[in-house]
Amino acid sequence: MEPNNNYDPNTNPPPPDQQYPSQGENPPPQGYPPQQGYPPQGYPPQQGYPPQGYPPQQGYPPQGYPPQGYPPQGYPPNMMVVNQNFHKDHKTKIMELEGIFVKQKMDLAEVLTGCEMNNTYNIYKKKPGKDKKKGKKVWKAKEKASYCQRNCVPQGCRAFDLKVKNINRADDEADDEVCLKMKRPCTCTCLCLNRPFITINYVENGNDVYIGKIKDPYDFCHRFFIVYDKDDKEIYKVEAHCCQCGLICMGYPCEKCEFVKFKLTDLRTGTECAPLVKKNKDCLKSMLSDADNFALEFPPNSNWEERSLLMGCILFVDYMVFEEKGGNQGQHGGVYA
Repeated sequence: MEPNNNYDPNTNPPPPDQQYPSQGENPPPQGYPPQQGYPPQGYPPQQGYPPQGYPPQQGYPPQGYPPQGYPPQGYPPNMMVVNQNFHKDHKTKIMELEGIFVKQKMDLAEVLTGCEMNNTYNIYKKKPGKDKKKGKKVWKAKEKASYCQRNCVPQGCRAFDLKVKNINRADDEADDEVCLKMKRPCTCTCLCLNRPFITINYVENGNDVYIGKIKDPYDFCHRFFIVYDKDDKEIYKVEAHCCQCGLICMGYPCEKCEFVKFKLTDLRTGTECAPLVKKNKDCLKSMLSDADNFALEFPPNSNWEERSLLMGCILFVDYMVFEEKGGNQGQHGGVYA
């Protein structure tokens, strides 16, 4: 059959014998969408691929995050990562606390034998507004003195050394580093002559720096102590009025006789700060031992050196006022001083 040369595509449909060219023979007219199987331009990729900019497929964490179950880069697998910043030095710790609670450890050997042993003090964070400890111990102070000094020399004269250790919480197996050293030389004290004192050095991280001292001046009635800075300038005064049951009836187990308040005064400004309080826990321990508890709230504008000196002052006050010869048998240091 011959083709119809008079065919007009505008008025008549195409004859059945004429077909469009098959796919692939000629490109589609301009403006037509791409062939079937290809998404239009600008559409996301085919199914199974996430759009550009979306997070990776399920099972992979977002970029920048460590893979789940793997330690950070540089650590071997299955190793527990320890926070290296958890162990803080003495300066940082003492500036973070509002106050401290000092608890003398009761020595069973001292109770049973009646012989004075080396004292140990645990130092805690003080609860705000209360004369109680909070949490675990932060420092530990240990006395080092000879038997003769502890039991044969009056408390107002005897020599001893105190080392304060910074408790290491980051590693239980690591040794606690000594941060403060306190030295009390032997002095032949008689009333106002040759009064006792204690010097304090900061020795953490390889340092050995003198930061000040505490002196016990003579007073006929009251008990007071002067805190000196590294330039030997008076900065604080710690004073207890003599008309307190805790000083008059010292050593008795009743509650009033175990409570003593020391007024703390900033000598540079004349400002009275929060007091130093001495109080025992209960009657039974008071009867068996001379172990004491102290609570102090730091002056708000004090630096780490002044706070360290006040910590040392608490320990010195215990030795000079409340410590007894031979456990709980004998006289207090105040009699000799």
